[in-house]
Amino acid sequence: MNKNFIYIDDSGDPGLTGGGSSNFIIASVVLVGKDNRDNLIHAIEEYKKGLGWKEREELKFHKTHKDAIRLAIKTANKYDYSAYAIVVDKSKINIRSLSSIEKDSIFLYTIKELLIKLKLPDSDIIIDGIRGPKYTKKARTYLRRELKSAGIKTGRISFEDSRSNPLVQLADLVAGSVARSLTNKDDAKNYIGLFGQKLKEVIEE
Repeated sequence: MNKNFIYIDDSGDPGLTGGGSSNFIIASVVLVGKDNRDNLIHAIEEYKKGLGWKEREELKFHKTHKDAIRLAIKTANKYDYSAYAIVVDKSKINIRSLSSIEKDSIFLYTIKELLIKLKLPDSDIIIDGIRGPKYTKKARTYLRRELKSAGIKTGRISFEDSRSNPLVQLADLVAGSVARSLTNKDDAKNYIGLFGQKLKEVIEE
């Protein structure tokens, strides 16, 4: 059986108090099988080389030139992957119902909500960001516990620097495109539409 690989990135402010964005978004890129994963990684790496970028330069929705983003999405779409996103309206969250780790940030809460809806068993989960060992251990324990309660067995859970992972970068483009689609900007729908049928679902909570 082919293994699932889930790459995760976010857009918005995950804090529940103070200012920041009203919505928080988690996006995922899902691939089935190592060959599909490796082929898409190679395609994105070759695309960036063609731009003359250095090895650890990364695709970031809010920093990369929009023409480069469009072409990157079109390049990725030639390969076999699926994308999903969840949009959480922070004003609707009952803070009292959250656990201590969720109250610090709804980052893990939103990841958990998306993974439960995906219901993909035995998946390796790769999440953007390098955290300290204490946080990483607590985060893994939280996600495994919550997913197990939902009847979902997980594979490896890791946190990785997006600069060294093209598929986390692709998840960033999904998250950024969904976030842009919620604005009143002239190009609000331009980027989310580029994913076409690759973007399977945007869940709103």
